[in-house]
Amino acid sequence: GRRLKSTVLPCDPAAAAGLRDSLVAVASPKAQRKFMVVVNPVSGKRQGQMIWETKSKPIFDAAGIESTVVITNKAGHATEIASMLNPDEFDGVVLIGGDGILYEFINGWMPRNDWKAALDKMPIGIIPGGTGNALALSMLYAKGESWDAESMAYLIVKGGTEKCDLAAVENSKQKMYSFLSTSWALFSDIDITSEKYVTLRDVT
Repeated sequence: GRRLKSTVLPCDPAAAAGLRDSLVAVASPKAQRKFMVVVNPVSGKRQGQMIWETKSKPIFDAAGIESTVVITNKAGHATEIASMLNPDEFDGVVLIGGDGILYEFINGWMPRNDWKAALDKMPIGIIPGGTGNALALSMLYAKGESWDAESMAYLIVKGGTEKCDLAAVENSKQKMYSFLSTSWALFSDIDITSEKYVTLRDVT
């Protein structure tokens, strides 16, 4: 098993189920009980579904959390989900992927008229499953936790939240939101163009 502070989380789901009471005990009084989990299956090393099924879901199950899972199937899918999501149906949203899926989600969320009230009801969590995972790893570092999916799943189960600043950039055609950085010209051109070569990442 692996050690997170004073809690040992065995690898197999059967053993993890035995930790149900202890995980519920460390959760907040208003611990999220029903999550929507949005998984990007092609992010990073294409391990999003494996990260959910073997590293995150056993922890959620042990804490008695009901999960509704959606697998994204195209670029911008997370944006569509965020724009239509009913905050009264879930206690939280968990994204599994890199910084890209969170970027998509907030750009579907922020244009909503009810974005602030909805966010108060339904916090957003991110479990690292991408290439960079800048925000997720920054949060884990701030909490003194290991840089892995299990640690983030454990923090989410505990029910704590942290505020995150957003930046908005608007032109004549659209308004976009960012949580890490904003760039234009050469740097952004490189970033956008490199997306077409993502399929070559496993080629040696």
